[in-house]
Amino acid sequence: MNGSIPTIETLERQYGILPSIPQYRVGVIRFIDWIGSRPINEETLREYFHNLKREYSPATIRLAKTSVKLWILKNHPQKSSLVFRNAIESVFKDIKVPKPSLTLTDSKFLSQAEIKLLIGKLPYKYSLIIQALYGTGCRVSELLGIKLKDCESLKTHIEAKVIGKGGKETILIISKELLKEIQKEFKGKLYLFENGKTGKPITRQLVHRTLQRVGKDKLNRKIHPHLTRHSRISHLLQDGKPLDAVSRFANHFDPSFTAKVYGHNKLSSKEILETAIS
Repeated sequence: MNGSIPTIETLERQYGILPSIPQYRVGVIRFIDWIGSRPINEETLREYFHNLKREYSPATIRLAKTSVKLWILKNHPQKSSLVFRNAIESVFKDIKVPKPSLTLTDSKFLSQAEIKLLIGKLPYKYSLIIQALYGTGCRVSELLGIKLKDCESLKTHIEAKVIGKGGKETILIISKELLKEIQKEFKGKLYLFENGKTGKPITRQLVHRTLQRVGKDKLNRKIHPHLTRHSRISHLLQDGKPLDAVSRFANHFDPSFTAKVYGHNKLSSKEILETAIS
């Protein structure tokens, strides 16, 4: 945004109630920043999503479509007009989202040795974040949004309740030892990974920049937080864990999706020859 960043309260006074789900709220704020004083109509909506396709992934665009549409229908001055609502529904139906690439190459994964190296080389706070990201297999936004009140201590581990992609509730499993180190280092009062200066969660942008810097320096490759999730799911499958169990761990909607994206194992030439009928 231009100039100083307005507070949520300021934005809501001017534009209407923002979504409560953080991912949806970000999508709406991004749209508000872009639209400025221009009217919200078919032309500006199509222009916005056309520009969005140049910069963001299909998943982000899909999330933006949902959040912006719901926000408009809830807050626009003409929200009670059936003609207006039908027009908005029609516009968003016509806005096509590119299909995401389901091909994950080796550049999208980290080996267990690389994970361990990063944990050892990162500043301690970020090494704890990477340990938690890899251990839980979750998305960075899910991890950083964990509130202490949503962490339940059981006999052998901690269960942290989070709202995942698409508003789905999921449970993350964290070891008691790791949680103890996290609390000792971050000293959060509300959030598990809390910024002591602001009282808000550590931002994923800060995690991304730190990981990218250390990855380039120590591994000579481009690294981002989501690689830990890809790697964790892939390693579980390589270790022979059942597909349906790994799919539930990843909070995927269907095991076939997990198999399609992560089922990249292949037989070696030796295995093919050894199992052939001679």
